[in-house]
Amino acid sequence: MARIESHPANCVDEARELLTGELENIAALAPLDEMPASHLAEILAGAELVFFRHGKIICHPDIPDSSPCLWLVRQGSVRALPFDNATADAISGQLLGIGALLPLESVLTGARPWHTYVAAEDSFLWAISGAVLQQMLLEPAVLRWIALRLQESNAG
Repeated sequence: MARIESHPANCVDEARELLTGELENIAALAPLDEMPASHLAEILAGAELVFFRHGKIICHPDIPDSSPCLWLVRQGSVRALPFDNATADAISGQLLGIGALLPLESVLTGARPWHTYVAAEDSFLWAISGAVLQQMLLEPAVLRWIALRLQESNAG
């Protein structure tokens, strides 16, 4: 009986170790590198790790989200395909790797994404949504970084 009761504590310790490892991995990525570690830990604790097989659509302009979601590529890569006239153009798609945040173009406004995002290989992404996303968007470093990325994409 004592072994069963001690098992949940072991699970909590293992989860804490896993979360600490994840924090170390993503804390060096912009814009997360400018966030206080305690805020980053709260955001990661409230996020969900999701697996996408190669070719699976992550986000598409014609697939409405019930609530805005920001995806953080944890492992693998995602292809951002321009969405124009209801057709995705695979040739001119941009490859996004570990640390990429998407869809930046709609996370602040809730508007439709400008791209179709597809797993370019088997990938793990953190889904940041709801109150956790709102908390993240209150971070000045995150807002500054998103604004710069949007300026760059509009200039190019």
